[in-house]
Amino acid sequence: MFKALFNAILAMQQKNAGKHFISKHLSRVALYELRGREALLPDLKTKFEQLEEQMKNYTINDSYEIELVESFRTAKTQDGYYAKGRTKDGNIITNAEGLESYHQYALAFDIKFKHYGWSPPAGYWDVLGEKGESLGLEWGGRWQSRDVGHFQYRPGGATWEKLKPHFEL
Repeated sequence: MFKALFNAILAMQQKNAGKHFISKHLSRVALYELRGREALLPDLKTKFEQLEEQMKNYTINDSYEIELVESFRTAKTQDGYYAKGRTKDGNIITNAEGLESYHQYALAFDIKFKHYGWSPPAGYWDVLGEKGESLGLEWGGRWQSRDVGHFQYRPGGATWEKLKPHFEL
């Protein structure tokens, strides 16, 4: 009887381990007001730094260096972005409402080119996307509504759909 109970508790803990790890990390982000790369989930921070290094060393003749634009963002900020072009002035910049973006879970980042911003020479975004994908990241440049500077990470099959109920008020 105790073995069955132990196995059931262990299975439940393993099932929720990813959510708890993300929750614990987000608590640190909030409590210590972490921003930029420090706000990224540790595995994703490592992948970002690997991508940053690969792009810096990609070529001698031209600069492929990247810089982080945004990592973690609150659900409130996400809702503000979602309102642009809908209920607020401006162009639509996202299709995700609050808690529907991997940014809210420290599982996404946006980058641009250090020397070219959002308008690099032809082919730069493709090089960046391929290098990011080789690190196990999902690249927004493959989406129907392309978001070439966006990368996200789904450790253990995590999706915002699975995470959202865990964080809703």
